[in-house]
Amino acid sequence: MYVAGSQMWFEKVNRLDKKLHGFGCGIVALHDLCVYRGLMKAPLGRDEFKRQIRAMEKGGMFVVPRHGIAPYYYHFLCNIFLIRKKIPLRIGWGHGPLYENRTGLSGIRKNLEKGFPTIFAVGPTYPIIFKKKYLTLYNTERKPSGYRTKAHYMTILDITESGGETWLEIASWGKQFSIKFSELYEFSKMTVPLTTRFYSVREKRRNT
Repeated sequence: MYVAGSQMWFEKVNRLDKKLHGFGCGIVALHDLCVYRGLMKAPLGRDEFKRQIRAMEKGGMFVVPRHGIAPYYYHFLCNIFLIRKKIPLRIGWGHGPLYENRTGLSGIRKNLEKGFPTIFAVGPTYPIIFKKKYLTLYNTERKPSGYRTKAHYMTILDITESGGETWLEIASWGKQFSIKFSELYEFSKMTVPLTTRFYSVREKRRNT
């Protein structure tokens, strides 16, 4: 499994790094995808990784302080960066969890079959009665990892079946985790509408 970098590697030493530490997950997810596909140079260490992420933020993927990048326009910012850097990928709006649940994860599977990890967003909870709700992340042994999340971008690397459950094998914070799709689907009902999203990916043909 390919697992890349983490926003948590940024120290809060200046305004930009503080912003990326707290809200840079969307940039890291696109970076993971591009490096996995060999469309960006794989960083040789944390310092180079952080330089690349800073350059992406300045190159079109602007992170709003204290808010990050909203799922509604995330794919637009991805495409601004990809076009500017002449990277032959395009990110689409994709599908929500209801569609994926009804179709047996067809949108995610289509990306994976083409060799594209799937970037997805888990939205913030809403209304306020769900404020303390989080999505559980499991380790590769299918046990609670101690990590949980919401309002966060991650990358799906594979889909597996185990113990009667469908699992998403994901990368986040420079680690590999597993998520029960059934739990993600139920959790999505407590998130702001349209903010839990599985983005589509397509390769743009180069002009010849």
